[in-house]
Parts: sequence; structure tokens; C-alpha cells
Amino acid sequence: MKTRWIVLMALWGISGVVTAGCNGEEDGSGDDVGIADVVDEADVVDQEDTETDDVGTDTGSEDTGSEDTGSEDAGSEDTGPDDTSADDEVGLDDLEVFFALNFDQTPTGDYLRTHWSDDWGISASAWSDPCHGNCQDEEAWAGARLTIEEEEGGNRLMRHVNATKGLSPGTTGIQWWKGIGEHEELYLSYRVRFHGDDWEGPSYHGKLPGLCGNQGCPGGGNPPSHEDGFSTRLMFHGTNTLFFYLYYAGMDTSSSNYGNSLPFSPYENTPDQWRTVTQRVVLNTPGEANGIIEGFLDGVLVAQKTDMDFRNDEDQVISTLVFTNFLGGSGEEPTDHGDEPVNDFDEVILYRYGDGFSEIPRGLEAHEPGATLPVPRF
Repeated sequence: MKTRWIVLMALWGISGVVTAGCNGEEDGSGDDVGIADVVDEADVVDQEDTETDDVGTDTGSEDTGSEDTGSEDAGSEDTGPDDTSADDEVGLDDLEVFFALNFDQTPTGDYLRTHWSDDWGISASAWSDPCHGNCQDEEAWAGARLTIEEEEGGNRLMRHVNATKGLSPGTTGIQWWKGIGEHEELYLSYRVRFHGDDWEGPSYHGKLPGLCGNQGCPGGGNPPSHEDGFSTRLMFHGTNTLFFYLYYAGMDTSSSNYGNSLPFSPYENTPDQWRTVTQRVVLNTPGEANGIIEGFLDGVLVAQKTDMDFRNDEDQVISTLVFTNFLGGSGEEPTDHGDEPVNDFDEVILYRYGDGFSEIPRGLEAHEPGATLPVPRF
């Protein structure tokens, strides 16, 4: 069994949680999550949804951001889950690690508030009404829709059952914010699996974790200013489409106010495959649109944009991990099909590569098309 690692920085800054959409969709208004002016977000509606919540009605058109082909979509042919060999993997000792979490020492069963707090380094008091009065065990998250499971061989993982669309009270979406210090360049990596047969057939759309910066995690069809911050979450359409869903000051709003999309290409996936998803964010020089966003699948570069305008002041930094998973948007409602699609997560890590990786670009240097990264495993 692996040893669980939790690496915590002294400069975590602020951390907070919105559990199962206590803010109505993803809107942070009305809940003190420790991030100034977070209004994240009605975008349980993806970009083409017409559902309403407490921050308005989303009526934009999904996948219409003009950014999805405006940069090098670099990569090589997708070769399947956990495709990297041992030589392509790297342990924590070789990295500059700011947070790392697997679940191998977390008790199995319902993911309790105290265990969640210990794992993520967020105050248990930030766990706000997780069950909306509907759970037999008030310590369990959303009626045991968030659990710790153990696979054959001893590996433990965090399992989230997407029984309904949305983040509003009574739904099963999850989201929390974790302060991570201040960074100008950062990698976020995690393993994710679309588990079970319920992903086959209906088209379910939803969100996956990403990074935020400056003053908040913008979204919900509200294009941000530099002062409002930026967000780099991912969106999926079933198991075969994955893309960045980007809100930032320089985003293209010519056709929609909803997040610009940048696809992972090539991308191919099937249920029950573990994939390692990695994003690299490098902030721009203030006043220049030269920031970088890159996406890697199992260590292979498959998405890239090199003219990002994240900030206009050096004090604006990467500051927050937003861990989110929910269904929404124009995707189908699982209750209409009697489905409960499952996402599994493991090995969440925020890091940079150490000095021993001289071949890996630093700062405002992009990776070459088809580049590969050693994948953190722990």
C-alpha cells in the first residue's frame, strides 16, 4: 500500500468550501469561503444551459469560445490509461511539492467531515450543511455520495457519485476552494476515472478541478477583469471530450460571455480507465499577453495556448485550487435514465519540477509540440 502524502505550505492563505452547492449552483455569494468576491458560479450550466440559479440565467453557447484553436494543440497519439512506463514516472522527492494527497490512509466508507478536513488542510467548520438535512449521518457528505473506496491491491481513492445535475441544495455536486500560497508558475495533476456502465449511452457533461488566481474564481458567464481573477477548470462531455474551460481578463467574448474552450486533442477515453490529467499555468508579464496554459494527458502534451492575459499587476498570482466535480449544462439528467455516473479521483498534487529536470521548460517558455512529462506517482 502506498504511503499517503500531505504536504502543506505555511502560506496557504485562505481556504474554504462550498459543499454540494450550498451557494446554489457554483455561486460563492452569501457563503464566506475566504476568497474575496468569489462569484463562482452558475455554470452547472456549462455554457449552453438555460437553468437558473441565484446569480442569473446561463444562456451562452457551449464550446463556442474562439480560443479552442488559437494556439498549438500539441500532442501525440493517445495511448491509453496509465500508459507511462516506470521510467516516465517520478516520485515526490524529485519535485518541489506544495500539496500532495492520496487517500491510502483515509478510512474507507463515507468521507466524513473530520477526514476531509485532515486530508485537505481546510477547517472542518468550512464544511457547510453537506447533506442539506437529507442525510441519516450528518457527518457524511450529501448522503454518502462522496466515499473512500479500496481497490483490489489496496489502493484507496475518493469516489463521487453524480446522482443528479447541479451544485444547488439537494443535488450531489461537490466543490471546495483551497488556498495554496502565491505562485507565478504551477502544475496541478490528478488521476481521474469515469467509473461504471452509467457513462455509456446518455451524454453527461460536467466539470473537473483547476486553478484560480488573483481575487477569486470567476465563471458563470461573467467575463472577469484582471482584478477579478481567472480560473482554469476542465469540462467533459461524456468520456470522449475534455477541454479547458477558461475565464480570464483576456478571454474572447465576441461570440459568448461563457468560458473560452481549449480542447485536449487528441483525446480518447472509455469508462474505467484511469487517466492522469495535468495542467501547467504560467502567468504573463503584466501588460503583455504572453502567459501559458498547457494540458497533458498521461504525461503527453495535448493542449496549449501561449498568449494568455491573466494579470496586469505582479501582485496578481496563482492562489487557489478549486476542486469541483458535478454534472450540468446541456448534458442529460441522470435521474431521467436511472443512472448514477461515478468519478473516481486519486493522487492530487500541486508542484513544480526540481532542478534535476533541466530539459523541462521554466517560466515563459512553452513545451514543444508532442512533449512529454514524467508523471508524479506516490
